[in-house]
Amino acid sequence: MSLQRSSDPWWVPVEKQTIQADARPPSAVAMRWPDAAIDDRGAAMLDLVAARLRCLGFDVSDDCFPNLNEAASLFWTLTASEDSGRFQSLVDQFGDHAVRNARRSTLDYARRVTTMTKYVEAMQRRSIMLREAMHFLASKLIFIAPVLLSEQIRIDTDQGDDGAVARMLDAYRPLTAISLLDLPSLTVSCCIAESLMAFR
Repeated sequence: MSLQRSSDPWWVPVEKQTIQADARPPSAVAMRWPDAAIDDRGAAMLDLVAARLRCLGFDVSDDCFPNLNEAASLFWTLTASEDSGRFQSLVDQFGDHAVRNARRSTLDYARRVTTMTKYVEAMQRRSIMLREAMHFLASKLIFIAPVLLSEQIRIDTDQGDDGAVARMLDAYRPLTAISLLDLPSLTVSCCIAESLMAFR
């Protein structure tokens, strides 16, 4: 970027500088989840990853990523609030009972906003959470957390009753929180359960 090239819109007239490498060991976080329990295999896998990172020279802590539960909840608030009525009409027209029930249960789970003012406030809150997340991650090279807060979610769980859908969406909080903040992430399978890859 510092090489002069006027045709390059990203070129800026700055001199090259030599940056001293940080003498501190790289930092990582291996975190369970605030106010939630994960299954024993998931906890054991997190401990294993943390131990391997320490062997590679990482300084591994269990610091708590800020606002994760709030971010997971806000994901559904914004998703449901932005939802198109056209989509609902398609579900009503073409969906069977199980699909319509899954749709209703998901919308019941979300705390929707009904005014533009509340929607803007929710987006502002997202911006604040993202800023705090970036500040937290500024000194962390790797952040590790479970994908699920439960055992594997079985197929068609979303077509169960309201309680089953709520438990499923609660279990997916790590995914929805990171999705709301639009942070780059990678999901890695950690074991085989019932002949299927298990994501913990």
